[in-house]
Amino acid sequence: MPTAHDLQPDGDDMPGEDTPRASAPPRDRTDPLAIRPPEADLDATVDALCELTRRRGIEYAVEVGRTILDGVYGGDVDRLRTRHKQCPSLRALAAHPNMPLSTTALHQAIHVYLLVERMPGVLDTELTRTHLIAVLPLPPPKQAELLSHAVAKGWTTNQLKQAARAHAPRGGGGRPRLPQVVKTLHQLGTVAQDPAAWADLDAVGDLPADKQAALARAIDDLEAQLRGVRLRLDPIPDPEAM
Repeated sequence: MPTAHDLQPDGDDMPGEDTPRASAPPRDRTDPLAIRPPEADLDATVDALCELTRRRGIEYAVEVGRTILDGVYGGDVDRLRTRHKQCPSLRALAAHPNMPLSTTALHQAIHVYLLVERMPGVLDTELTRTHLIAVLPLPPPKQAELLSHAVAKGWTTNQLKQAARAHAPRGGGGRPRLPQVVKTLHQLGTVAQDPAAWADLDAVGDLPADKQAALARAIDDLEAQLRGVRLRLDPIPDPEAM
């Protein structure tokens, strides 16, 4: 059974220090973000991916990532690592009419491939592809830590997912999550300012008595909730007193 040390990222494969596995072809200077292979290369890559869908497990995801590396990035691992989200050729590959994988599956395979490149020891464990996918949102050191725990403690995929969620970054770019009540108030504010949402106001008086009573109760409930929120807000300063 591999130890936590076995799952630590290889020193030669840490981000920013890796060396391309193969020489990349000259870049198209008009498109610095990606190598644009001819259409025939995309077709061949899709054919290879169709063949790979018959397999399963970590090796399957690694082979998918390697096929994308060779077919779209010319074997340049550094370009795959740093540019795949902005690569027009990868978008073209995902949009290919014969593509058997979703865009999400392609990106997952790329990240699994890069993870295994950093931590090849995972191939000698009982971990599954879904174990690796569970830690993809985390930074590499935390990936290695949780995967080591998963091996040592025999975690199921669900147990690893729970541990990964506890360490996942909160909000995009560190932005704190908005409380649900704030989102609800924003939605209500948008509706309140939309004249179309309040059309046919005169028709309310023509509703049957039970319908009017139900609307009145809904308004009372909404007013009570809004008063509760308002009481928790700081007083609005009087402009004349400032």
